Amino acid sequence: MELLKPQRGPVFDVHTHIAPFPNQPGTVAEETVQLALDVMDATGIARVADLNGGFGERLRGNVAQYKRLASSRIVTFANLDYTDPDDPQYAKRLIHLVED
Repeated sequence: MELLKPQRGPVFDVHTHIAPFPNQPGTVAEETVQLALDVMDATGIARVADLNGGFGERLRGNVAQYKRLASSRIVTFANLDYTDPDDPQYAKRLIHLVED
C-alpha cells in the first residue's frame, strides 16, 4: 500500500503551528523560524500558514520576523485574545484588536 504519492507543483501546508501558543509573549525566535524552514526544505513544502500568529505586538513581531527570515514562505494568521469573555467591554476589545 502506497501512503504518499509524489506531488506535482509546490506544496502549501495550510495548518502549521510554528510558534508555541498565541498567548505567549514575544516574537517567535529566529532559531524556531530557521528550524521550520529546514523542515519545509527537507519535506518539499514551499509555503505554510502559521496558525499561531498571536495578536497585538506579538502578531506584528511575528509578521516582521517571517518577512525578514522567510520572505513569502510563511503566511501567518492572527489570533483573538479570549481573556475575560464575561467583561462587558469584551466585544469592543476584540473589535479594536482586529482593527489594530
